[in-house]
Amino acid sequence: MAREDDARALASMMSARISARLATWPELMTPSMARNRLARDLADAQRIAPMVMELREDGAVCGWMSVTRLPEHPACGILTYWLGEAHQGRGLMREAAPQAVRHLFEKLGLERLRAAVQMDNAASIGVLHAAGMRPLGPGRIWCSARGQEETCLWFEIDRAMALGEAVGIGHSEAAGESPDAVASEHWAGVPER
Repeated sequence: MAREDDARALASMMSARISARLATWPELMTPSMARNRLARDLADAQRIAPMVMELREDGAVCGWMSVTRLPEHPACGILTYWLGEAHQGRGLMREAAPQAVRHLFEKLGLERLRAAVQMDNAASIGVLHAAGMRPLGPGRIWCSARGQEETCLWFEIDRAMALGEAVGIGHSEAAGESPDAVASEHWAGVPER
């Protein structure tokens, strides 16, 4: 789980380049704004599971991942994630995502997990494929960070596929698991590369 004292690290990593790819994280994120967001998310534990990713070697916060249950379908969650620019392009999210997705299904009892990405975001699409998610097709999403609705590509995975319960599919194949990824509540275990 994320902690309120993660706010400074998260705020320091937020940038225009990262925010442009996210629906709800504004590019100008102060530590106070990040702390308020964390406090709000942590207080709504029945609906939101906020997590930070930490590097295995030194415990430094390197990114964010969360799931928000849909109010109209509480067994379905929306996955969001991002890495600080200094940590991008090293395969960290691709390595962590499969275990994180499995952990979220186990911890939250979800039946379905969805994610929306911008259609030109090849790296994020690769992360979702690595996590075993499959495309549903184009759709729209409200982006409060920019105050507008935007076109995206929706992905989804169901519980049986994520947990390797689908007939004839082993857990590792279903989740796209990497043997080097280590999951934890605070997502320590993303290797430094």
